[in-house]
Amino acid sequence: MTVGVYYPFQIFAGGGEKYLLKLVEIISQNNTVEILSPYSNNYEKIASILDVNLNMANIRIVQIQTNSIYNSLRDVKAIAKKKYDIFLAIGNNVMPSCVGLGRKNIYLLQFPFPIGKTSPLQRSLIRFRINTYDVVLCYSEFAKSWINTRLNHVYNLKKDIHVLYPFLESTLREDNFEKDPAILSVGRFFSGGHNKKHAEMIEVFRMLCDSGLKNWELRLAGSSRPEPEHQKYLSQLRNRAAGYPISFHLDISHD
Repeated sequence: MTVGVYYPFQIFAGGGEKYLLKLVEIISQNNTVEILSPYSNNYEKIASILDVNLNMANIRIVQIQTNSIYNSLRDVKAIAKKKYDIFLAIGNNVMPSCVGLGRKNIYLLQFPFPIGKTSPLQRSLIRFRINTYDVVLCYSEFAKSWINTRLNHVYNLKKDIHVLYPFLESTLREDNFEKDPAILSVGRFFSGGHNKKHAEMIEVFRMLCDSGLKNWELRLAGSSRPEPEHQKYLSQLRNRAAGYPISFHLDISHD
């Protein structure tokens, strides 16, 4: 069986990437997988950081020339010639970046972020694209409720939506050890509207400390991004945490 996976983003070590690459790891054990993306992503490197074992012998990387394969006629024609048994696309709003290109099509909708005002023509395009998918997949019941709200109330659509929870790490174990008085948050450090709310956590922890909390620590762990706007955001977080028992653990290994 041949499976096509469309990933329209630059890849970093985050939860969504872990989820997707774990799916690829499982599928590629007995099938051929083609990962399509407009970016020259190093999937093996990110998989190693995230403790995912990719069988690259069964995985082909196809770099396309645009971040929306639906909008490039040349790319669509080239990719449409491939007879995918299953096609999986990932996205962050109710309009997929491309139509389904397999005999069975799955849209992994991480969260249906708003896409602003849409014209009747744009809403028709959204309905057309998402209707090329047989199933919408998401991470949680919370995401499912928002997807239903967006599709039903905004676009008058009903889709088959399934929740597939993130994979449980079987390597995790419970040892007998004494817990530290610490709060741990694990989430990627990046700026933007759907960041992991580190600033809010720091502010609340500062308030607790100022109100008399003693001998507790806030530990913030996660991967970082090199772009200036994200490094500026990280610097701002460090400045707000200065003088408080708040520690940063960046890009640490899985072990």
